[in-house]
Amino acid sequence: MMISALVVGVIIWSLSFVIRVALIWRHRHRGCDAYYYLLSSEVFKKKHRIPIVLPEVYALEEREQWYPPGFSVFLSLFPRKLLERYYWIISPAIDSFIAAVLAVIVAVMSGYNYMGFAAGLFYSLNSASMVDCTSLNSRPLGALLFTATMLCIMGTVLGTYWLLVFVVIFGFMLLMTHKLSSQLLYFLMPFMALVLWDRKYAGILAAIIAASYMLSKGFLAKVWRGQHDIMSFWRRYWKELGAHQIYGSPMYSSPGNHDKGRVHVKGLRGLARSVSYLGMNAFILVVLWPAVHYRDLSEFDMLMLWWVVGTYVLAILTQMVPAFRFAGEGYRYLKLAAFPVCYLAAIPFLYGYLWQPTTIYFLLVLVALMVSLFLIWKLFGFMSSSTATTIPFMNTGLGDMIERLKAPEVSRILCVPESVADAVGYYCRKPVLRGTHNVPFQRVIPFFPTHKLPLDYLIKGYGVSHVVLMTSYVDADVLGLRVEDRVMAAGEYELYEVGRS
Repeated sequence: MMISALVVGVIIWSLSFVIRVALIWRHRHRGCDAYYYLLSSEVFKKKHRIPIVLPEVYALEEREQWYPPGFSVFLSLFPRKLLERYYWIISPAIDSFIAAVLAVIVAVMSGYNYMGFAAGLFYSLNSASMVDCTSLNSRPLGALLFTATMLCIMGTVLGTYWLLVFVVIFGFMLLMTHKLSSQLLYFLMPFMALVLWDRKYAGILAAIIAASYMLSKGFLAKVWRGQHDIMSFWRRYWKELGAHQIYGSPMYSSPGNHDKGRVHVKGLRGLARSVSYLGMNAFILVVLWPAVHYRDLSEFDMLMLWWVVGTYVLAILTQMVPAFRFAGEGYRYLKLAAFPVCYLAAIPFLYGYLWQPTTIYFLLVLVALMVSLFLIWKLFGFMSSSTATTIPFMNTGLGDMIERLKAPEVSRILCVPESVADAVGYYCRKPVLRGTHNVPFQRVIPFFPTHKLPLDYLIKGYGVSHVVLMTSYVDADVLGLRVEDRVMAAGEYELYEVGRS
């Protein structure tokens, strides 16, 4: 049985991986955070020291990194040249591994391989987790560790107490790897303790925190201070989340572009956008069927359902309630419920003889599959269009620009959009005006999420020698850049030498 379940897992991993790689193939060498993680993992590989201390690349943040370092440590395990060339494989591979684990668990627990295949297929087509596979970032690994932690917690609560060892191990790795996944754990444990009236959840969370603090030799306190700094920043600037850095700015606002890309918009339009975000996990529709038959569920399945409910409560609060929006984009929590959602979407096969008519279940599955395929189609269209106007990818133009920026006269670089700065800083190893990876976030206020000052003020105030402009993102005329200062044009990029002006 186990062998055949593993075969199902391999098939699901392959299917999920192909879908996710196909999604990013044309722009696979893309991303801004990718270059931050490549740099931090390179430093850790050389120094083997926590906290990681970066070279003088990010001019607007402290060199000692307080962001959870787990993903950088993980990346340091790979050969350096192989990592730089194929880093885009990692996120799809990790997320596909979650799909495979789900398929194997369901197949083994149910005794039916087709149920495992169905659960894995549902996850493979889940766009909520697919979105985070479009670039190298810590979210898929955070989701994997969160899932492992939750499964071990559920097993411990149900009486398998030796799993508490793995709860502590996976919990420690989670808190040291991904901020948003940790925030959900901090919320979900008290939530389940209250709704299920079981103090074991609070005790387990306390054990994870205490063990993590000791194992990290107190570094967890710096992680918390960094999280507080980030959330304090977004408590003030959540209205600008996702705004165009220039056209969404009070300095350069342009009719028709002002709200483009914003996560939070007022009125019915904002409500529709939030609902569309929350609908990214299409198989939540199928979960309605086991939810209405709650009393028939096993204890394990009940806990899976509360995992989903708690995650969606936090997602809705952070997405739709202004007072909670400092805790991050609500829709990003949905991927952390993808595992139990797809599990619950498959188990009605076991309860079919109790839940009549089964036609309703198959109708919900059909609708969910259609919605999922539609969302995947939309993602493919999004990735193949002008995605690079907000998240750059390495192409000939940017590569030529980077070679020019290695010249000795280049001292400090400002990039528009600021997301380009990660690639520039990584390959040039020169100071870039970028600082949203680490504390203190207050340093980025003049630049992020929108420009608060005219470009010439920023150039003079920060001693900028060169400006890199992505012309598909904003026109040089809008920023007041002079043609006579332009020293290079490559593809959609232009380089301006402004230090002499």
